[in-house]
Amino acid sequence: MGRTETGPLPAGRLQPLEVLAFGLGLGLAGVVWLAVGLRQPWAALVAAVTFAGYVFLYTPLKRTTTLN
Repeated sequence: MGRTETGPLPAGRLQPLEVLAFGLGLGLAGVVWLAVGLRQPWAALVAAVTFAGYVFLYTPLKRTTTLN
């Protein structure tokens, strides 16, 4: 895709494992912040489910369907 071909991952400036580790770290930090910092367990649960759906469903489906 022309819009994203110069990004760090497609351009080869970052390795997939680095991107995965950074993304998972940010996602986990956000969920922990919601659970501990704001004391909102439901917000943390919704954020965790949303994050997991995005990472494990939406992102892989981008390569197989035009609906994403």
